[in-house]
Amino acid sequence: MKRIFIILFIVLIILSGCNNDISKKEDLVEKVERLEINEYKIMNLKINYEEYIENTKDIMPDDYNNNFLDNITIYFAPRVNDDTVTVGDLKGISDEEFKEHKEEFKKYGPRNFQYQDESNEIILKVSKPHDVSGKEEKVVFARKIISFDIEKLKEIDPELKGVEVTGLTKKIYLNRMYTFKKENNDWKLKFRNEDMKLYSLEEFEEINEEDLNKSLPFNEFQDEKVEYNTQINITNTN
Repeated sequence: MKRIFIILFIVLIILSGCNNDISKKEDLVEKVERLEINEYKIMNLKINYEEYIENTKDIMPDDYNNNFLDNITIYFAPRVNDDTVTVGDLKGISDEEFKEHKEEFKKYGPRNFQYQDESNEIILKVSKPHDVSGKEEKVVFARKIISFDIEKLKEIDPELKGVEVTGLTKKIYLNRMYTFKKENNDWKLKFRNEDMKLYSLEEFEEINEEDLNKSLPFNEFQDEKVEYNTQINITNTN
């Protein structure tokens, strides 16, 4: 009886360790998904800057530099100096100013490559966490595939009407590597690397899927193949 009890105790310890590993995996994947979804939302003015910070504050260390986000372009407005409106421009603005940006965005948003309506979609693929050799760090890879319906996009943006489709972007593959570091017993974002590949209508029709995947970055990490096992359609998130 005592022997059976000891065996059961050992099994419970092993199962507990497995559950902790699964929990860490799901936690980091969820954090990357949340960062990508909230970036999409703020770039489309579905949330304001303060809401973005609130939604992601548990992921960021206290001293994290948000220049990566602040420098992202939301839209180009043909004002006095052809102003570029970035995410950083939303910091500390009033509700009325935010509403004004939303009105401008309706007119000029299609020039933002993550703009969303029926003209395109964004598919997000996320890998499992990978341990960084010799460090208490983990990396998670994300691949965001942005597909455009060129003809519908031309209907939305007056400046594209009458333009030949040759050379216009058909697909964007936005590839990112997120590095997390342990801080106060929790995983915090340390930094992220990015590599973007653009394919025109003609290029995309000529390349096969196998060659396409080989040409994209972040297919391997420390001699291990990177598998993008989690997939969501960001445009379907609330």
